[in-house]
Amino acid sequence: MSEVPIPTVSQVLSWDVGGLAAQGSFLTQQATKFKTEVDTVTTNVGSSADFVIGKFGTALRERGTDIGNDGGMIVGAIAAAGTAITNGTEGLSFAQQAVTTLVRTITTSGYLWGEHGGVTLSLAQLADALSDQNNGVIRMAVLQREANDYAASLRLALAAAGEAAHVVATGITEGFGQLPETAEAKVGGTEGQELGEQVGKDGDIPPEVLTEVGQMDSVVSFTNSTESHCGRCHSGQCHTLTHRNRPPLDPAA
Repeated sequence: MSEVPIPTVSQVLSWDVGGLAAQGSFLTQQATKFKTEVDTVTTNVGSSADFVIGKFGTALRERGTDIGNDGGMIVGAIAAAGTAITNGTEGLSFAQQAVTTLVRTITTSGYLWGEHGGVTLSLAQLADALSDQNNGVIRMAVLQREANDYAASLRLALAAAGEAAHVVATGITEGFGQLPETAEAKVGGTEGQELGEQVGKDGDIPPEVLTEVGQMDSVVSFTNSTESHCGRCHSGQCHTLTHRNRPPLDPAA
């Protein structure tokens, strides 16, 4: 198990806990919105059996199921990260306040604090103690003991702050660790538009274009089989890639 990093005083004092809390709320809201979108897509694709039939329709709905499953995992990941942040901000705020209060007390008491929790006597304290010829040594000892106590408290507060930050960071990491692994996209928006323009031209679709389309099988499977038709095939208005040059289906068939 790796050791939990301990932040410095300046790091803890600079934490924007309020901003982090807002980010947690934002992630939670986005997860809810995205779930609505995923559910809508899943429902629409699932109901396409009435008007997108054949192998194309089957491939479309299978892909829709995959999208729904992956979408659900993404929703869960975003929600988990948002929850981790929301649940952890109280601990972060408490830890930051503890360090802030200690640093303020140490400073007003005349001591000097270090980034990693060390506390030392200031020159003013040393000069004042040494000016007392009768009790200078005793005063120095008292000041040093108090400095040591402050240092112990400050180091504990920094360690607690590190633990609080670690809890949040771990929750975020584990949350986003639920994201599904995806293969590299075979076609992007620009490439898809270019393919669409080539497919939309008059005449037969060039073989090289069909080859490129065939390479998109991870997105949806196309087939040259006459068994694959969609609802528009029945009206003779279908211009789908592999359907375009076919005669209209006989509605009675």
